[in-house]
Amino acid sequence: MVAVLSRSSPGTGGTSGAVLAPGTWLGKHQLLHRLAVGGMAEIYLARATGIEQFEKLLVLKRMLPQYAGDHRFIRMFLDEARLAATLSHANIAHVYDIGGGDGHYYFTMEYIHGVDLAAVLRASRAAGRTVPIAQALAIASGVAAGLHAAHERRGDDGALLGVVHRDVSPSNILVGYDGCVKIVDFGIAKLAAQDPRTRTGGFVGKARYCSPEHAQGQPLDRRSDVFSLGIVLFELTSGQRPFDGETDFAVMQAIVSGEVPRPSAVIPDYPPALEQIVLRAMQRDREARFATAQDLQLAIEDFARQRQIALSGVALAGYMGELFGDKIAAWREAQHAGRSLSEHVIATATGGTVDLAAPGDAAVKPANPAPAPMRRTARHALRWLAIAAVGAAAAVGAVRAIQSAPRSTDAVAAPAPAAPAPESQPASSVTSEAPPVEPSPVPARRPSSPRAGDAKRAANPRPTARRASGAADRPARATRWDPDSPLEP
Repeated sequence: MVAVLSRSSPGTGGTSGAVLAPGTWLGKHQLLHRLAVGGMAEIYLARATGIEQFEKLLVLKRMLPQYAGDHRFIRMFLDEARLAATLSHANIAHVYDIGGGDGHYYFTMEYIHGVDLAAVLRASRAAGRTVPIAQALAIASGVAAGLHAAHERRGDDGALLGVVHRDVSPSNILVGYDGCVKIVDFGIAKLAAQDPRTRTGGFVGKARYCSPEHAQGQPLDRRSDVFSLGIVLFELTSGQRPFDGETDFAVMQAIVSGEVPRPSAVIPDYPPALEQIVLRAMQRDREARFATAQDLQLAIEDFARQRQIALSGVALAGYMGELFGDKIAAWREAQHAGRSLSEHVIATATGGTVDLAAPGDAAVKPANPAPAPMRRTARHALRWLAIAAVGAAAAVGAVRAIQSAPRSTDAVAAPAPAAPAPESQPASSVTSEAPPVEPSPVPARRPSSPRAGDAKRAANPRPTARRASGAADRPARATRWDPDSPLEP
């Protein structure tokens, strides 16, 4: 879920297990490069491919092998992934798919072409500046909007699910080069806190961004995320963390009982109205904080409106261009050279290219091929399609044969041949020696005179005409068989 190519989660100390090689398939996803590894999972750049060179770049988060044997942990991991898949918001990274089996449990999320907020802060410090207030407020407002959408998630019964991120920190906030802001990794800290094997350090998450109740191990609600976002806003607008220390324990002790610093102590001309917003978000008493992340978002937007500050994604993209102009320029050159985003990202991460077999190559097999019953069903379907095609061709030939045969009325209307019939002609054809008779039109009324009726019957010998018609039809059908027809003559 992170776009940073060399970041590992600090303070985790987990082992990564065997690294899956580039080109490995997990379900329908092909791994391209490992981006990072943490205490519970590792993150890969991956892609999904389709017909006509369709390709979608994404991020795959895989549970580390040492957890794959614990059914309780697997169930919780997949439950949290399913929950994350239901969080649909512009400021939350979307979850696409969940998969598992053969010791591999993972879910995939959208890839954000950019960096995390920690990289933005480092680049700003390296440039000797703080993040401009307009861009800092745009980032904080976007994160608050995403958090509120998650906090408001309800179940099928209409009750709140009680989603709490528990790890709102710069490493879990992504900023795209195009100015988008996304928060990632919902529920993972909650998942880890419920497993005793993850408590080697006594705390899961980022100590410098935790709330007082989190540091004390108390039950958490959405206001814990509000406190963490207040710390992020403090750092964004002042360039310094409000709580620091040599160890995580010292930092948490300062959060629980130390003095809450003021941003104006770092920047003398810090706006007083913005300082009040930051301090309210960081109140130790959760009842004194903003009740929801949306309340914090509205306060930020109201301050920006009063100061005539535009919270614009375009302006944020411009600032990203100032900090990471070389990376953005390299991507544009790659585009002009006809390289895809996945090729460019791999080249940037590895310093070269990764030779990947095509999806249809025998060298790379999907981890979960289609089962045998499905393959047999496909063969049966093809067989029935072939039978249907033969039947359709036979039907077309029959129609042609019927259309090419003369109609029975032709024997009555057509004049008989002048020459006598050959000796081999059937005896029934002697009726053709009678002189041709023009059929009289059907009168509008039946003639009342017996003489007129006799004349009509004499002029129209119907029984003889029917026999002649039947005799003429039979040899015509036999000699006009269509050789292209699949029917037997």
